[in-house]
Amino acid sequence: MEYQDFSQEQKWYINGVLGKYMDTYVRDHLIWTPEQMYHDFIEYLRSFHKKGWYGKQSYKNGVYSFLNKEEELWMVSEDAEEFILSRFQKKYEKNFKLARKKGPLIDRVRLGYRWNEDLFFDINYGLYKGSHNYKKTEIVEGESLIPWTVEHVNTELAGYDTDLPTVLESLSTSPIEKMFYQYWLDNYYKKDTSFPAIIPEVCGTRSFFWAEQCNGHYYLKLSDIPDKERRMHDTNSTNIRFDFQILNW
Repeated sequence: MEYQDFSQEQKWYINGVLGKYMDTYVRDHLIWTPEQMYHDFIEYLRSFHKKGWYGKQSYKNGVYSFLNKEEELWMVSEDAEEFILSRFQKKYEKNFKLARKKGPLIDRVRLGYRWNEDLFFDINYGLYKGSHNYKKTEIVEGESLIPWTVEHVNTELAGYDTDLPTVLESLSTSPIEKMFYQYWLDNYYKKDTSFPAIIPEVCGTRSFFWAEQCNGHYYLKLSDIPDKERRMHDTNSTNIRFDFQILNW
Protein backbone atom coordinates (compact mmCIF):
# COMPACT_ATOMS: atom_id res chain seq x y z
CA MET A 1 0.00 0.00 0.00
CA GLU A 2 1.28 3.45 -0.90
CA TYR A 3 0.79 6.78 0.85
CA GLN A 4 -1.48 8.09 -1.92
CA ASP A 5 -3.86 5.17 -1.38
CA PHE A 6 -4.93 6.49 2.02
CA SER A 7 -7.88 8.81 2.55
CA GLN A 8 -7.25 12.48 3.33
CA GLU A 9 -8.04 11.91 7.02
CA GLN A 10 -5.56 9.04 7.17
CA LYS A 11 -2.90 11.19 5.50
CA TRP A 12 -3.49 13.92 8.09
CA TYR A 13 -2.91 11.37 10.83
CA ILE A 14 0.32 10.05 9.28
CA ASN A 15 1.65 13.56 8.71
CA GLY A 16 0.73 14.53 12.27
CA VAL A 17 2.61 11.59 13.76
CA LEU A 18 5.69 12.24 11.60
CA GLY A 19 5.68 16.00 12.22
CA LYS A 20 5.39 15.68 15.99
CA TYR A 21 8.11 13.03 16.13
CA MET A 22 10.52 15.04 13.95
CA ASP A 23 10.14 18.23 16.00
CA THR A 24 10.74 16.38 19.26
CA TYR A 25 13.66 14.41 17.81
CA VAL A 26 15.44 17.52 16.52
CA ARG A 27 15.11 19.24 19.90
CA ASP A 28 16.38 16.20 21.78
CA HIS A 29 19.24 15.21 19.47
CA LEU A 30 20.30 18.29 17.44
CA ILE A 31 22.94 16.15 15.69
CA TRP A 32 21.39 13.36 13.62
CA THR A 33 20.90 11.77 10.18
CA PRO A 34 17.70 10.78 8.33
CA GLU A 35 18.67 7.11 8.64
CA GLN A 36 19.25 7.46 12.38
CA MET A 37 15.90 9.19 12.83
CA TYR A 38 14.12 6.51 10.78
CA HIS A 39 15.62 3.68 12.82
CA ASP A 40 14.65 5.35 16.09
CA PHE A 41 11.17 6.19 14.78
CA ILE A 42 10.44 2.56 13.88
CA GLU A 43 11.65 1.42 17.30
CA TYR A 44 9.51 4.12 18.90
CA LEU A 45 6.31 2.97 17.15
CA ARG A 46 7.00 -0.73 17.64
CA SER A 47 7.48 -0.21 21.36
CA PHE A 48 3.86 0.98 21.54
CA HIS A 49 2.58 -1.72 19.20
CA LYS A 50 4.12 -4.43 21.38
CA LYS A 51 2.04 -3.06 24.25
CA GLY A 52 -1.09 -3.25 22.10
CA TRP A 53 -1.35 0.49 21.54
CA TYR A 54 -2.07 1.92 18.09
CA GLY A 55 -2.92 5.58 18.62
CA LYS A 56 -6.34 7.07 19.30
CA GLN A 57 -9.18 4.89 20.58
CA SER A 58 -12.93 5.01 20.08
CA TYR A 59 -15.55 3.53 22.43
CA LYS A 60 -18.64 2.13 20.70
CA ASN A 61 -21.17 -0.49 21.80
CA GLY A 62 -19.11 -1.34 24.85
CA VAL A 63 -15.96 -2.01 22.82
CA TYR A 64 -12.78 0.03 22.38
CA SER A 65 -11.23 0.14 18.92
CA PHE A 66 -8.22 1.93 17.48
CA LEU A 67 -9.11 4.57 14.92
CA ASN A 68 -5.74 4.61 13.14
CA LYS A 69 -4.40 1.08 13.50
CA GLU A 70 -4.07 0.70 9.72
CA GLU A 71 -1.90 3.82 9.45
CA GLU A 72 0.16 2.80 12.50
CA LEU A 73 0.95 -0.62 11.02
CA TRP A 74 1.69 0.88 7.61
CA MET A 75 4.29 3.29 9.05
CA VAL A 76 6.40 0.39 10.37
CA SER A 77 6.11 -1.60 7.13
CA GLU A 78 8.57 -1.73 4.24
CA ASP A 79 5.99 -0.01 2.02
CA ALA A 80 6.34 3.17 4.08
CA GLU A 81 10.12 3.27 4.34
CA GLU A 82 10.84 5.31 1.22
CA PHE A 83 8.09 7.86 1.98
CA ILE A 84 9.13 8.36 5.62
CA LEU A 85 12.82 8.63 4.78
CA SER A 86 12.03 11.30 2.19
CA ARG A 87 10.20 13.32 4.86
CA PHE A 88 13.11 12.94 7.25
CA GLN A 89 15.54 13.96 4.49
CA LYS A 90 13.63 17.22 3.96
CA LYS A 91 13.80 17.91 7.68
CA TYR A 92 17.53 17.19 7.63
CA GLU A 93 18.09 19.67 4.80
CA LYS A 94 16.47 22.39 6.94
CA ASN A 95 18.76 21.52 9.84
CA PHE A 96 21.89 20.35 8.03
CA LYS A 97 24.28 23.03 9.34
CA LEU A 98 23.82 21.72 12.85
CA ALA A 99 22.63 18.17 12.22
CA ARG A 100 25.76 17.24 10.23
CA LYS A 101 28.16 18.35 12.99
CA LYS A 102 30.06 15.60 14.70
CA GLY A 103 28.74 14.77 18.17
CA PRO A 104 28.12 14.42 20.93
CA LEU A 105 26.83 17.95 21.26
CA ILE A 106 27.35 19.64 24.62
CA ASP A 107 24.54 22.12 25.17
CA ARG A 108 25.70 23.84 28.37
CA VAL A 109 29.11 24.96 29.66
CA ARG A 110 30.03 26.53 32.98
CA LEU A 111 33.40 28.24 33.17
CA GLY A 112 35.39 30.42 35.52
CA TYR A 113 35.51 30.61 39.32
CA ARG A 114 32.31 29.64 41.12
CA TRP A 115 33.26 31.71 44.15
CA ASN A 116 33.52 34.91 42.08
CA GLU A 117 30.33 36.03 40.31
CA ASP A 118 32.29 38.47 38.16
CA LEU A 119 34.46 35.64 36.83
CA PHE A 120 31.87 32.89 36.45
CA PHE A 121 29.89 32.34 33.23
CA ASP A 122 27.08 29.92 32.39
CA ILE A 123 26.64 29.70 28.62
CA ASN A 124 24.66 27.35 26.41
CA TYR A 125 23.45 26.36 22.98
CA GLY A 126 19.76 25.72 22.28
CA LEU A 127 18.57 26.10 25.87
CA TYR A 128 16.47 28.66 27.62
CA LYS A 129 18.89 30.74 29.66
CA GLY A 130 19.52 29.23 33.06
CA SER A 131 17.25 26.20 32.58
CA HIS A 132 17.40 22.67 31.19
CA ASN A 133 14.63 23.21 28.63
CA TYR A 134 15.30 23.37 24.92
CA LYS A 135 14.23 26.36 22.89
CA LYS A 136 11.52 25.86 20.30
CA THR A 137 12.78 23.84 17.36
CA GLU A 138 12.08 26.77 14.99
CA ILE A 139 15.03 28.59 16.56
CA VAL A 140 17.31 25.65 15.81
CA GLU A 141 16.07 24.92 12.30
CA GLY A 142 18.16 26.66 9.68
CA GLU A 143 20.33 28.16 12.43
CA SER A 144 23.59 29.51 11.00
CA LEU A 145 25.25 29.88 14.40
CA ILE A 146 27.37 26.75 14.87
CA PRO A 147 27.78 25.74 18.53
CA TRP A 148 30.99 26.56 20.40
CA THR A 149 32.58 28.53 17.61
CA VAL A 150 34.14 31.94 18.28
CA GLU A 151 30.94 33.59 17.04
CA HIS A 152 28.67 31.51 19.27
CA VAL A 153 30.74 31.87 22.45
CA ASN A 154 31.06 35.62 21.94
CA THR A 155 27.31 35.84 21.44
CA GLU A 156 26.76 34.09 24.76
CA LEU A 157 29.38 36.13 26.61
CA ALA A 158 27.80 39.35 25.34
CA GLY A 159 25.07 38.63 27.87
CA TYR A 160 27.72 39.22 30.53
CA ASP A 161 29.00 42.38 28.79
CA THR A 162 32.29 40.72 27.88
CA ASP A 163 33.98 38.74 25.09
CA LEU A 164 36.29 35.78 24.66
CA PRO A 165 39.65 37.65 24.65
CA THR A 166 38.71 39.44 27.87
CA VAL A 167 37.61 36.21 29.55
CA LEU A 168 40.78 34.42 28.42
CA GLU A 169 42.92 37.19 29.86
CA SER A 170 41.07 37.31 33.17
CA LEU A 171 40.91 33.55 33.76
CA SER A 172 44.28 32.39 32.36
CA THR A 173 46.82 33.55 34.91
CA SER A 174 50.00 31.49 34.46
CA PRO A 175 52.71 32.63 31.99
CA ILE A 176 52.40 29.50 29.84
CA GLU A 177 48.61 29.85 29.68
CA LYS A 178 48.99 33.47 28.58
CA MET A 179 51.46 32.46 25.86
CA PHE A 180 49.08 29.75 24.71
CA TYR A 181 45.93 31.88 24.40
CA GLN A 182 47.84 34.84 22.96
CA TYR A 183 49.21 32.66 20.18
CA TRP A 184 45.68 31.42 19.47
CA LEU A 185 44.27 34.95 19.46
CA ASP A 186 46.98 36.21 17.11
CA ASN A 187 46.79 33.32 14.67
CA TYR A 188 43.20 32.07 14.72
CA TYR A 189 40.76 34.28 16.60
CA LYS A 190 40.64 37.11 14.08
CA LYS A 191 40.83 34.93 10.98
CA ASP A 192 37.44 33.23 11.04
CA THR A 193 34.62 33.49 13.61
CA SER A 194 33.48 29.98 12.60
CA PHE A 195 36.65 28.49 14.15
CA PRO A 196 36.12 26.45 17.34
CA ALA A 197 36.55 28.61 20.42
CA ILE A 198 39.09 27.92 23.13
CA ILE A 199 37.13 28.06 26.39
CA PRO A 200 39.15 28.62 29.59
CA GLU A 201 38.60 27.22 33.10
CA VAL A 202 35.70 24.90 32.25
CA CYS A 203 34.28 23.66 35.55
CA GLY A 204 31.08 21.96 34.40
CA THR A 205 28.53 21.17 31.72
CA ARG A 206 25.03 20.34 33.01
CA SER A 207 26.72 19.21 36.25
CA PHE A 208 29.83 20.54 37.93
CA PHE A 209 33.13 18.67 37.97
CA TRP A 210 34.34 17.48 41.35
CA ALA A 211 37.32 15.47 42.57
CA GLU A 212 36.33 13.15 45.42
CA GLN A 213 38.92 11.65 47.75
CA CYS A 214 38.58 8.00 48.73
CA ASN A 215 41.31 5.90 50.37
CA GLY A 216 43.98 8.36 49.35
CA HIS A 217 42.89 8.51 45.71
CA TYR A 218 40.91 11.12 43.78
CA TYR A 219 38.28 10.41 41.16
CA LEU A 220 36.03 12.60 39.00
CA LYS A 221 32.43 13.00 40.15
CA LEU A 222 29.59 15.15 38.83
CA SER A 223 27.28 17.09 41.13
CA ASP A 224 24.77 19.92 41.19
CA ILE A 225 25.03 20.44 44.98
CA PRO A 226 25.78 24.12 45.75
CA ASP A 227 29.42 24.86 46.56
CA LYS A 228 28.90 26.14 50.12
CA GLU A 229 26.50 23.33 51.08
CA ARG A 230 28.87 20.70 49.71
CA ARG A 231 31.88 21.98 51.65
CA MET A 232 29.84 21.98 54.89
CA HIS A 233 29.14 18.25 54.58
CA ASP A 234 32.15 16.90 52.71
CA THR A 235 35.70 18.09 53.35
CA ASN A 236 37.19 15.48 50.99
CA SER A 237 35.92 17.03 47.76
CA THR A 238 37.06 19.96 45.67
CA ASN A 239 35.73 21.74 42.59
CA ILE A 240 38.08 21.15 39.64
CA ARG A 241 38.49 22.95 36.32
CA PHE A 242 40.15 22.28 32.98
CA ASP A 243 42.56 25.01 31.85
CA PHE A 244 41.18 25.04 28.29
CA GLN A 245 38.55 23.11 26.38
CA ILE A 246 37.47 22.84 22.73
CA LEU A 247 33.98 21.44 22.11
CA ASN A 248 32.46 19.62 19.12
CA TRP A 249 35.42 20.15 16.84
